[in-house]
Amino acid sequence: MGAHGFGPFDNDDAGDWLSELWESQGIGLLQSSLQLTLIDHIYLQAPKGAVLLAASEVVAEGCGVGSGSLPREARNWVLRHPRLPYRSLQPLALKALRRVLGGRSELNQLWREDRAMHGQWRQGVLGTRERLIALRN
Repeated sequence: MGAHGFGPFDNDDAGDWLSELWESQGIGLLQSSLQLTLIDHIYLQAPKGAVLLAASEVVAEGCGVGSGSLPREARNWVLRHPRLPYRSLQPLALKALRRVLGGRSELNQLWREDRAMHGQWRQGVLGTRERLIALRN
């Protein structure tokens, strides 16, 4: 997995995805990344789960409910694209977070190998989820 922390961008897969996002224009890459959640019947491999977490956090930032700890590149990408329909991606981002936390998620299983680390990782994912849910109100 290449993780060096608990955050959504603290792994190599999210870092690679962020490089792609930086080069992208518009909402296309963000949307297509989140659409991985639409294929419910497949086992979610760790690299795709990492991308779902990163994309969900970018959506949260674009909706104004970011964590405040986004990498500079992600924050600047959102600032370069202030008029994108981030809120339209909120349902997909919430579904992505459910998939990553679910039983058919390799990322969740990998973090479960250490209970203490899993708890910290899970709290971060749930924090993103709570911030996105707050948009409904």
